[in-house]
Amino acid sequence: MSTEPIELTESQLAVLKHALGVDWRPLPYRNGFKAPEGHADRDTCESLVVIGLMSRTETVYFVTSRGFQVMFGAGWRAMKARAEE
Repeated sequence: MSTEPIELTESQLAVLKHALGVDWRPLPYRNGFKAPEGHADRDTCESLVVIGLMSRTETVYFVTSRGFQVMFGAGWRAMKARAEE
């Protein structure tokens, strides 16, 4: 797995946040983004699939483990522990 930083567009970041629910809550509580043909964010989701940060079924996109790592990095465990206190 590459350790090079990934630069995300604002749209890509917004899709990842929404898929995980962290646009509403401090910790992820879901993993899914429904974007059927014609959806305004479908191209953004597909761009995240190409770089390995999302996978998909026919209409639903999921953040991959690499996507989680990019979103939360090494601070993920600490952030989760603080939220559980």
